[in-house]
Amino acid sequence: MVPACNGQVLYALYIGFILATPGLTKHKIAAISLGSISIFVVNSLRVIALCLIKVNAPQYLAFNHKYTFTVVVYSCIFAMWMLWIKYFATAYNSPDAESTK
Repeated sequence: MVPACNGQVLYALYIGFILATPGLTKHKIAAISLGSISIFVVNSLRVIALCLIKVNAPQYLAFNHKYTFTVVVYSCIFAMWMLWIKYFATAYNSPDAESTK
């Protein structure tokens, strides 16, 4: 399995985004830990689903591998980023951020 298929790129994108945005260190550690577990679970379910598709309907494998699961996995990561920004990124939640709007 190549790095793109086992989620290494996904971990790097997610962790890089969390580290690049403002926030308390304890929140970053929690977000990185929970996010990494979530990425692992989503990616594992993706691989299981692809195996089931390969066995039961191999004609749909290429499409689902390239499009369906790419959208699903990246949507999950995007949702986790949005939760981070909305609830934990300190610059976004600070009183000073409200006065600059």
